[in-house]
Amino acid sequence: MLKPVVKSADNGSACEGQQLVSELFHALSQPITALRCSLELALYAQSSPSKENLQMALAHAEKIAQLASGIRELVQADDPGDERVELLLKDCLRGAVLDMVPVAEAAQVKIEMCGQVTGKIIAEPRRLHQALFYLLEFALSSAASGSVLNLETETQGAQSLTFLTVSSKKSAVNSEAETEAKSVALSRRLGLAIAGRIFESAGGRLQIQEDEQSLRLRFYLPLAN
Repeated sequence: MLKPVVKSADNGSACEGQQLVSELFHALSQPITALRCSLELALYAQSSPSKENLQMALAHAEKIAQLASGIRELVQADDPGDERVELLLKDCLRGAVLDMVPVAEAAQVKIEMCGQVTGKIIAEPRRLHQALFYLLEFALSSAASGSVLNLETETQGAQSLTFLTVSSKKSAVNSEAETEAKSVALSRRLGLAIAGRIFESAGGRLQIQEDEQSLRLRFYLPLAN
């Protein structure tokens, strides 16, 4: 039985969100401190700053910009947008999948779509595409090489229900890659949180269930009319 590890909004994901924000600001403080140290060393050096020091400072600055951009996206995801229109969900899903085909091919993961939703949803196209991108990115980055990502959509009353199921997950990383793995995991969680907030701002919700072998992402969106 799958064990839920990230709860839906109505199950109290506020604590998870607060923990994520805390981790993001902690992660942001690290390159800021490193950048300051690099600049101080360059400032007080007896000779001109070395190319290596400048490259390190640039890398820290890029990391700061990346994290700041992600935090801004997370905050803005609560806004449903001013350009909401009626959209065919199946067309939006198909477009998002097509955009992720190169990523799936590089990861050697196959994406299969099934199910039909003929109704429309109301959302801002850019924000919905952003949410679907992050959702598919999370699923693909979780999938083991050679596995299949099943995308299934159905209608339940006045809602559309979409499943993204990864049947085979990646194994745990080794200790040598632990630091890098933590950074990647934080970035993936951030993307998933942004997707969840976008769905919530459109009147829907996101649920995540996983165990050691499999992952299921499930999101609901209300149908128009």
